[in-house]
Amino acid sequence: MGALLIFLICPILGGLPLIRWITLALSKRNLAQLGTGNISVSAAFYHGGRLAGILAILSEALKGIAAVLLARSLFPQAPVWEIIALIALVMGRYALGRGAGTTNATWGYITHDWTGALLIF
Repeated sequence: MGALLIFLICPILGGLPLIRWITLALSKRNLAQLGTGNISVSAAFYHGGRLAGILAILSEALKGIAAVLLARSLFPQAPVWEIIALIALVMGRYALGRGAGTTNATWGYITHDWTGALLIF
């Protein structure tokens, strides 16, 4: 049941267009119709301004953190599920949102293993 929840919730979470909604709400600009059409954190900063960019970073970081914490709550003795949840999240981000999911993966991995992330950085 836990695996089903991860494979259902994480891709949907990754595909939520929070950056688009934040930028649209704050600047009334649709990122899909500006520049390259890429809906990303950098596009939110560029086209939506500083506040939209900061909120975009926070929203994408929270997605990664939420995916890891969901997997951790469902499988406390199997940390590999945290990585699987991140993979599912990034798959949803790419398939539904056409984004790379770099911010999601970075903050999700920091939540998964902050010492390993520190060594990698």
